[in-house]
Amino acid sequence: MTARRATPGRRGWALLAAVAAAAVLAALGALFAAFPPPPAAPLPVPPPVEGMAVGSPAAPVKLIMLFDLRCPFCAEAEAQLGPLLERLVAEGRVEVILVGVPAHPGSLQLHQLLYCAYGKLGNSTLKLVDELYAAYPNYTEQMRLLAPFNCTAAPTAEQIYAELQPVAQWLQSHGIPLATPTFIVERGGKAYVVVGAEPQEVESLLSAT
Repeated sequence: MTARRATPGRRGWALLAAVAAAAVLAALGALFAAFPPPPAAPLPVPPPVEGMAVGSPAAPVKLIMLFDLRCPFCAEAEAQLGPLLERLVAEGRVEVILVGVPAHPGSLQLHQLLYCAYGKLGNSTLKLVDELYAAYPNYTEQMRLLAPFNCTAAPTAEQIYAELQPVAQWLQSHGIPLATPTFIVERGGKAYVVVGAEPQEVESLLSAT
């Protein structure tokens, strides 16, 4: 008779998630160093970035958004930018690449479930992100919104870190901190970086075609 494999209970899974998140943060630690604010001048575009792509790849503007679903400054920026991004994506004017930075306690599991939701929602993922930030700081409500999208193919902490690492290293190479939120706007072969809750600045860059 084959022995039944023991599986961790709810607390066990929470502990595993915490350990995985700690591993991610340890790997990212060197990239979270303090740097001056990002340069105002445009930069060369970053290398191709993996993430949750929303919108048309043919859009004239690309926005890479580094975010943490438990980040208060991300929630602040999303309150203004969320509806705008949904509209610009629907109009084919902007492609959004969502790149998770699960640095805050409890955020890793939220980001893993968001990837599951992305596989089912596609472009509608932006609306879900808007709802998740509207629910912040209520973690239980955020989990409730994501619960229907649970799946067996959620990325591991290591996979999320591997996806984040190239853009984090690109930021570091230009003396820019890895922080949340960070917005990288690509247009006209150049990249413009906004760090922090500066929705007006991001909106201005997205509208400058």
